[in-house]
Amino acid sequence: MVQLSEFRAGWPLVFASALAVAIAPPTILFHSMGVFAPALITQFGWKMAQLHGGLAAMSVAMLVSGPLVGLVADRYGVRRVALVSMPLLGLTIMAFSLMSGVIIQFYLLCVAVALFGAGVTPIIWTRAVNRRFNLHRGLALGLTLSGTGLFALLAKPGLAAMIHNHGWRAAYVTLGSVPMFLLPIVVLALRHGDQGSAGDAATTSLAHSPHFTPAPSRGLTVLQALGHWRFWLLFLSFMFAAFATAGPMPNMERILLLQGFDMSHAVAVTSLIGVSIVIGRLGGGWLFDRFWAPAIGAVLLLLPAISGLILSRHVITPHSALFAVIALGIGAGAEWDLLAYLVARYIGMRRYGSIYGFLFAAFGVVGGTAPSAYGAIFDHAGSYGPGLLAGSAGLTIGAVALLCLGHYPDFTADTARANPNDSKSSAGPEVDPALTVGGP
Repeated sequence: MVQLSEFRAGWPLVFASALAVAIAPPTILFHSMGVFAPALITQFGWKMAQLHGGLAAMSVAMLVSGPLVGLVADRYGVRRVALVSMPLLGLTIMAFSLMSGVIIQFYLLCVAVALFGAGVTPIIWTRAVNRRFNLHRGLALGLTLSGTGLFALLAKPGLAAMIHNHGWRAAYVTLGSVPMFLLPIVVLALRHGDQGSAGDAATTSLAHSPHFTPAPSRGLTVLQALGHWRFWLLFLSFMFAAFATAGPMPNMERILLLQGFDMSHAVAVTSLIGVSIVIGRLGGGWLFDRFWAPAIGAVLLLLPAISGLILSRHVITPHSALFAVIALGIGAGAEWDLLAYLVARYIGMRRYGSIYGFLFAAFGVVGGTAPSAYGAIFDHAGSYGPGLLAGSAGLTIGAVALLCLGHYPDFTADTARANPNDSKSSAGPEVDPALTVGGP
């Protein structure tokens, strides 16, 4: 029962974080695009490639807004960031309903979503969860990031019904109202939330349980991280993973159609991706808490590598296609919480928001442009095979890179050496050595 004390004290934060992640800019635009696309194409005569350009513009803008909002969260805490960003995100989504048919309006609004909604991204919420959880950090991150699956499950049919009955403009207004509706819930859960760098050792309302120990803010600075080989090893591994998992997903129906599947069968198979993503996030998070996370991560990255090898074959059986789609979804689902978990363990929480913000934004840029790259490869080669094989090779390299990370650093020891006169009370709560030192 003691092992569950973290969730007894911290479940409001996990619940609120999952709700916020469900309407984060990468989620709310990526998963709603397919629902709005037919209506926008019919209304304005736009092309699907033009709509994909909006996703690419959002991804590039997040390369700037991600690290910036992470820096702000490190300084002022997630509650203040959420109070500003969630209403601005809702208003920006509502502004899509005012489009007049000029494509540049769509692009500018996608960029605005990335800028104003940056405080609702996983950069913010994984920071809060990482600081609140030690023993069950992986599972808590998995539950938090499963919010993306929650949005895909509930919002797509709801938006489709709204568009059918009231039009796409009303659907955008309804979608924009969701962050407004969720704001009081999130603020209530974070009413005594972290206070940024000045309050990292402060007691919060979630810390009243005698068994609940917030993680202290120790680790590397931004400059130290940028000069550390582990940071660049993580960067290499996850950029390969972003390309290899994000690229095939929007093209999956077409890949199967080229293999002779009919549309109904292809849609039935690809619909399992969403469920597989949730399984990957929850299962991966549970395993990260119990075993050396880089080894588990390497196995999970090899699953979509195998998927790419299967899908690149000239003939795919229904059973092998089913396995390939599930393997791809599980690997893709584990990526976000694996990245958050490894940054916390290997880089530390001292400047987590800024460092994870940069990696998350870079991941988003690669993932946002990967589908177009796969399409370009198909146009040039007449097959998705070269892109799928390249992705499998990259995932294999990324898996090997994770295995080179070594033992978890002991930031407690580093802090003690750097500040020999500091008292225990000023250094923050004690951390079980088993939680900070580990390895294969």
